[in-house]
Amino acid sequence: MHASFINIIGKIRTTLKRLVPFTAVATLLLVIWAVLALNDTFCSDRSFAVFDDNESFLGPVLSWISRAIQNGEIPLRTSSALGGLPLYNLAQLSFLYPFYFTIFDLFYEPIICMRSMHIIVLIHIFIFGVNSYILMRSGNISRPASVIGAALVALSANSADYSMWINTIAAYSWVPLYLAGVTRILNGSSPRVWIPVAVAALVFLTLASPAQPLIHAVFLTTILSIVWWWWNGGRLQSRIKANHLLRLALAALVAALLAAPGYVPTMLEYPQMTRWLGAFPPIQGYTRIPFEAFLCDQVSLRDAGGVLVPAKGPAVGSMFLGPVIVFFALFAVFSRTKSSKWMTIAMFIICVYSLLSSFGANLGLAYINYYIPLVNKIREPSRFLVLFQLAATYLAAVGLDTLVRDIKLCKMRKEPDGRFACKVML
Repeated sequence: MHASFINIIGKIRTTLKRLVPFTAVATLLLVIWAVLALNDTFCSDRSFAVFDDNESFLGPVLSWISRAIQNGEIPLRTSSALGGLPLYNLAQLSFLYPFYFTIFDLFYEPIICMRSMHIIVLIHIFIFGVNSYILMRSGNISRPASVIGAALVALSANSADYSMWINTIAAYSWVPLYLAGVTRILNGSSPRVWIPVAVAALVFLTLASPAQPLIHAVFLTTILSIVWWWWNGGRLQSRIKANHLLRLALAALVAALLAAPGYVPTMLEYPQMTRWLGAFPPIQGYTRIPFEAFLCDQVSLRDAGGVLVPAKGPAVGSMFLGPVIVFFALFAVFSRTKSSKWMTIAMFIICVYSLLSSFGANLGLAYINYYIPLVNKIREPSRFLVLFQLAATYLAAVGLDTLVRDIKLCKMRKEPDGRFACKVML
């Protein structure tokens, strides 16, 4: 009777595994975690839309776009905001991005507009989590560790800060999916699946905000490609490596063509545009940003402890991880892992470089970044913290996965707990 019951349970479990993919379960867990973590954001007196740029600029722009579309017009220009603002070449966002939902009448009055923006931000936080899960699975991280890592990315302190700008959180929510596509393409996974995935993610992030997120996507692609080529130096034939890089180039080309309406008008009229630099004089077109303005909002050395404990940091982004995430990230770096090794190395490089870059001239990397094409268009060093958070959390997921596997291995070998503890400390 007992054995029969166990067999029935086993069959049910096998059937559920076949019918319900773990990805669906992971998505459900992410939703539950997000609801619990963002509980306060569902209160009637809380809203992401009340922050300055959302309320004063992005909200009115989305409202104007939506109103024009409802009237059957192409939203090329506002007639009121800032004395008449061109929308076809706007670098802040593109009216072609589908997940601003401007085709629906959701922005017709101020309160409704604020509520709609708040919900759209929450949707993109969820997208950020799901895409981060896909990225971590692409690095061969176990499903439970990927769920935890994805939740930590989407609900990090930096994501909370970036939620103050609807276009920023919208664009960066697609970066992990794009990196997953790049990783799979370089690893030689099914190109019929992952080339369209990479293309779609890159198009969405470009249309959401063809600015810093696009520059960071190019920056990350360069690092991943270089590390992958180096790691496979003696493992793959040059012809195979070149073939994988050609697939990646094809994905980039298709994405560039599809997203062209979002960035080409900006590039064509960029020489005539005026860029405001806060407290510094504005510049015209391709004029180089003054080095002093390039250091705006850099992290000071006395705030370095903000990685471990919550502290007042830069105006844009947050460096806070907490000691637990830092421990697991370091564990990933100094241990043998079954996850994708070259991805772990690449993420470690991204993590360290981004953290050091956020300090600007205080640690010297500003003097290098100032001469790197595209990167030198980002004037706030603190903008690198979003890459630091993503890479560090990826490493933490690798570390957690490795630690759990080591525990299971020690139990199988029946090693004493003291010996295992020594291994962890080492």
